[in-house]
Amino acid sequence: MHFAALLLSFTPLVSSPQDTIDLSKFTLVDRVEVIVNDEILTYRQVMATAARSIPAGATPTPRQLADLRTQVGHDLIDERLAVQGGIDMGFEEEAVNRVVAGTTDRLVGSAGGVVQMADNLDGEGVSLSDQENELRRNLYRFSWERAITGANVGVAGRPFRDRYVRPGRLKLRYELLGAGQLGAEQISGTSGRYHLQEISFPIHGEEGGEPARLRAEIVHRNLEGGLEFAAAVQSSDQPGPNDGLLQPMTGAELARSGGPDVLGFALSAAKGEVSRPMPILLGGRLAGWRLMKLVDTEAPLLPIFELARTQNLLRKMMQTEADDYRREAGLKALNSGAYIWITGMPKS
Repeated sequence: MHFAALLLSFTPLVSSPQDTIDLSKFTLVDRVEVIVNDEILTYRQVMATAARSIPAGATPTPRQLADLRTQVGHDLIDERLAVQGGIDMGFEEEAVNRVVAGTTDRLVGSAGGVVQMADNLDGEGVSLSDQENELRRNLYRFSWERAITGANVGVAGRPFRDRYVRPGRLKLRYELLGAGQLGAEQISGTSGRYHLQEISFPIHGEEGGEPARLRAEIVHRNLEGGLEFAAAVQSSDQPGPNDGLLQPMTGAELARSGGPDVLGFALSAAKGEVSRPMPILLGGRLAGWRLMKLVDTEAPLLPIFELARTQNLLRKMMQTEADDYRREAGLKALNSGAYIWITGMPKS
């Protein structure tokens, strides 16, 4: 399948065997970026949406703009799949149109009339029909999301998902938070904090990662043989201050700064335990290896479980997690059954 680019202007050419087309005289104004089932997304639509997410005064680099284009393009694919999912579910078109008409009437009234409303929209580069179409799409998407998560009933008033959180699950999550699982702040608590020491083994020049890993393995064996961690830090390539002792960090902070390996070690290690060599990744690139020692752990501080507010916050947290999972699973199912043809932007 082939879609020709849309051309804004061209120089008329007289047809003759000697004529050749000068492509430099054509101006590209738009092109097909993605096809989602029977809907087309154009380059202008993607870039217009991307431009609205750029902060005022910011000047993104070409690479940042390309990354933003890709992200927005895939978000728009998901948005169109959700709209189509709502239509396929069978939500009544008449009911949707009534909501659109009622909303338009209220907006016209608040603007002072149809003419004033049209002028306001024209200043934003949007027509009244564009606004109504966007509202109609949002209603289908919203209805699909609310049904797929169980927040609302589905078509014909039938429940689509069980959203009730059993009391036993609330208690289990509370106990897991007390044992160090991330998320204590969501119930007005404080996550545990971890005191760690670190020895880093950076990759030198073009040597690759294996020599650095072998250096880390040798030091690890020496530590198991009785070498003091502080002494190993001071004899390393990068001694650092405080014998490698890091600032206390929560699990979320460890995940951001050290990645899942460091977080997993902190959550599972006993006091005084030393990790196996773990990779240091910077921007997805291997920069070296590290050894870590768990010096101490500060226990999480949680509100009393029996308080109604604590249980309500736990319930909200778990429902939100379930909603996110069901939404992602629903989009994955729509995606697997859809025809999606990506022409202009990277597929992932």
